[in-house]
Amino acid sequence: MKSIFTYLLLLMFFTSCGSTYFLSTLDSKNTDVEKQDNGDFLIETDSLWIAYCFNGQDAPVWITVYNKLDKPLYVDWKKSALVINDEAFSYAGGKLDISGSGDFYQYDTGYGTSSFGGTMEKREDITFVPPKSKVSFSSLSLNFNFNNLDKELYEKGYMLDKEKGAFKVNRISFNEETSPILIQSFLTVYEKPEKPMLFKQDFFMTEVVKTKSVSPQKLSTEQMNRGDFFYSIKPSNNDVTMTIIGVAVVGVAAVGLIVGGGSDVHLAE
Repeated sequence: MKSIFTYLLLLMFFTSCGSTYFLSTLDSKNTDVEKQDNGDFLIETDSLWIAYCFNGQDAPVWITVYNKLDKPLYVDWKKSALVINDEAFSYAGGKLDISGSGDFYQYDTGYGTSSFGGTMEKREDITFVPPKSKVSFSSLSLNFNFNNLDKELYEKGYMLDKEKGAFKVNRISFNEETSPILIQSFLTVYEKPEKPMLFKQDFFMTEVVKTKSVSPQKLSTEQMNRGDFFYSIKPSNNDVTMTIIGVAVVGVAAVGLIVGGGSDVHLAE
């Protein structure tokens, strides 16, 4: 019995004590897309503007459509889709589980793979956008997995927290060709169904920063609120370890009940 508890204490001691944070930045290659000061991506015509925001944990995709006209507009989700690394997902109808991966080479020095998974909240077929008003939609959030990125690709650097204090990070920079995350959104909008307008926007990840020093909530407000910024969290192993410990302790108690007849071991309620 003593050796079992000694093992559990050692397991707790060697478990990682903190989470790992991956901070990511996106950009767009479209010449008709204007990146706002707050990091949102905006495309504008005489009849409407469409803005994309990815801010937050696991890249929630917020789409805002503003109708400039004196007449209603309609977003046709059946004829709209999101494409991630060449995998297409329709925006229309119920829920959809999505997953995929992307490979890349970087400067002939390393190779990496990034995978993603999540649930997309698909929309009803048509959304009404009243005149001179805007409607926002949260289409999905994704859990990107950056654990397979080649460690040799990371370069050491620094970032500032909200108190203007510098902390160490590791970062990888990408361009459109080397980025492991490529996102396209196709949005169909119309005033009259026989005259649809198709808007295509492209996004790619330009940087991933890896750190254990500071959680995203301790970054500056300006950084945390940017529309081109999202983050992913790899939790510490503590939760997993505590589950294992809990199972082990229950197992030890069960052995005590069997061997000792149940008189000396009691499980807490």
